[in-house]
Amino acid sequence: MLDRMNSLDPSNRVLRLGVLLLLLAATGVPAPLTAQVAPPPAATGIASIIAGVSGDSLMDRVRELCGEKRVFVNAMDTLIVNRYDGTDSASNELAGDYLEQELLRHGLLAGSQRFLAHGRNVLGIQTGVTHPDMKFIVCAHYDAAYPWYPAADDNASGTAGVLEAARLLSRYAFDYTIEYIFFDAEEAGLIGSKDYARNARARGDSILGVFNLDMIAWDSNGDMRTTLQYNLPSGAALIEAMQTVNDSFSLGLDMRPELTSTTPSDNYSFTQFSYPAFLLIEDFKDFTPYYHKPTDTPSSLKVPFFTRMTKAAIAGLTLMAGLRPDPRVPLLLAPVNGGRGVEDPVVCEWLPEDAAERYHLQVSRDASFSSIVFDNDTVSLPSASVPALERWHMYFWRVRACGGIGCSRWSEPWVFRTSVGAPSITQPVPGETFPFDGVRFAWEPVDGAEYYQVQISEFQTFGVIEYEEPDVRDTLYNPGVLPKNMDYYVRVRAISEDGPGPWSDARRFGTSDVSGLAEAALPSTVELGGTIPHPFVSSAQATFTLPREMDIRLDLYDPSGRRVATLAEGRYPSGRSRITFRSDDLPAGVYFLRLQTVDGSLQKPVVHLR
Repeated sequence: MLDRMNSLDPSNRVLRLGVLLLLLAATGVPAPLTAQVAPPPAATGIASIIAGVSGDSLMDRVRELCGEKRVFVNAMDTLIVNRYDGTDSASNELAGDYLEQELLRHGLLAGSQRFLAHGRNVLGIQTGVTHPDMKFIVCAHYDAAYPWYPAADDNASGTAGVLEAARLLSRYAFDYTIEYIFFDAEEAGLIGSKDYARNARARGDSILGVFNLDMIAWDSNGDMRTTLQYNLPSGAALIEAMQTVNDSFSLGLDMRPELTSTTPSDNYSFTQFSYPAFLLIEDFKDFTPYYHKPTDTPSSLKVPFFTRMTKAAIAGLTLMAGLRPDPRVPLLLAPVNGGRGVEDPVVCEWLPEDAAERYHLQVSRDASFSSIVFDNDTVSLPSASVPALERWHMYFWRVRACGGIGCSRWSEPWVFRTSVGAPSITQPVPGETFPFDGVRFAWEPVDGAEYYQVQISEFQTFGVIEYEEPDVRDTLYNPGVLPKNMDYYVRVRAISEDGPGPWSDARRFGTSDVSGLAEAALPSTVELGGTIPHPFVSSAQATFTLPREMDIRLDLYDPSGRRVATLAEGRYPSGRSRITFRSDDLPAGVYFLRLQTVDGSLQKPVVHLR
């Protein structure tokens, strides 16, 4: 808060309910509770909102702003060391990033307004339903008077109050637009708010009222007295609204209105341009002794008073902005934000809303929802299954609740990544029999896989695991010697950095009492095998056997004799080699494998299916 400019005139304290009623009648905002026989439906909503104001939440935000609690901003776990507005104000810039991030986290349209060389106002917009071009502003300055001062009461308290308003009100719909603003350079002479108000008047903005929160957390004697300062007669309606909600909802504050020519905080910038505004501040006669000192720390704040002041500001804003009976923005549950390895089918869940008749769920490949892959606006339950999403891919999802009047705003988008896919086993073919010492497994590679897990069981349910290899770094595996004349099942799953994917289908195979050692004997000439599997679809393994180490080249040709791919080239050892290749881009048809060595060339036809 800027040092006081004028003494207060206690004679200007008479407010009339009629002023508020005239403004409310003109704007369409519900009349205050004191003027009605029975509480309107909005009263229940206001009571519910202010019941959600949390002293713990307020103090957590204050501690974050004062560098006592770490924040995660710009992908860094860090501290906001100070909020001093100056040319070397890197930490104040971090505070601005933090505030913008918090507004975005509540699903608001948020951004920054730069002024001068280094100043920065942070804004969040919640568009009204009935009158989107007319707005109320709730604001606070977030800068500190001096570097390295915590500035808890002045004005992390007001900043936290505005954040609490955004947290609670962002889930509701209002007739009028609400703008949440954090002003910079207030301590340097209301510079940030003056810049904003001047530009607003030049644009012709329709600002119906400004709720300015500055130093709202000190009350040493427990009398709950607070000051409401305003500079123009038009601000009287805002003061009356504050007194009305204080009385109607038993908030317990002793409110003292003061009409004065100037005020020492950002609301004065608006009154200079004829906008109605007021300052909510602690009692000037019971003013914090830690003002503009290093001792203005979070531990010095009076949390009960702080909480009531925030409740009053939020209740007054809710009353004036015209709380609507539309459904609230749903709270998302699962998949959790940032979740990884989410299984298919993905089930999206959120908390139900009483006023909702249906929900609208969207899933997109991007955060702007320009690449929507799932869109259902007739979801009847607070959950829905989203089938057939691409494996190993990032997706964004959001929900809004819809009722008889309209739909809520969209929830904040959450992001998740699907799990890796299940491997497709290429060997054994179903029912294949291997020599008891020559069992071989092969499968197609899986995108995102770091390694594979292989299990062998006598039971298709894999209730008992006979053999397991948890870390296979290839798409080939030889389990060694297995008992003779047995039937088994094998399954494989990919392991990614997010964890395991789903198991492949179980593939049945058998062992014989014949040894495979003879089969392993080296041939006297070069041999070219076909593909595994054959025919093949998207990937396959080409096999060849060499009698000795030699240079080779293995190519794939189409029927016209055009080489479509070189599968292997270089020096290979004696024995059998397997070359894995993908064929996603190849048309279906007959192709030819051609193996060239110093001993000559071999060719074998293979079939590719789509």
